[in-house]
Amino acid sequence: MSDEIVLRAGELALGLLDEAEAQEAWHEVTVDPQMRAAYGAWIEELVTVYDSPVLAVPANAPRPGPQVFANVEAALFGAAALPRGQRWRDWLRAPENRGLVVTMATAKLLLLAWILYLFL
Repeated sequence: MSDEIVLRAGELALGLLDEAEAQEAWHEVTVDPQMRAAYGAWIEELVTVYDSPVLAVPANAPRPGPQVFANVEAALFGAAALPRGQRWRDWLRAPENRGLVVTMATAKLLLLAWILYLFL
């Protein structure tokens, strides 16, 4: 089995191919027994890795906040990857900040109602 077949089967198993290449690779899997064996080996290896108790994530595990993705993207593509105005919107949409956002919105509505009560 050539290295090229193993690499292509690995790309297919990991989902790294675009749509046209993936269709071509699937055709190779159905036609070529070496490609089928290489793809099967990749899938078996991935199943053993993902079923490993080391990689098991509990259902109640904390999820990273939106800033984690932004920091990774900025580290990979530079600081200009995330527009400055989008950071505070991501912060507002973050699930861990919903209580604070609702509290602030309620406080603003109460303040507006109190001002309208005083002047109307």
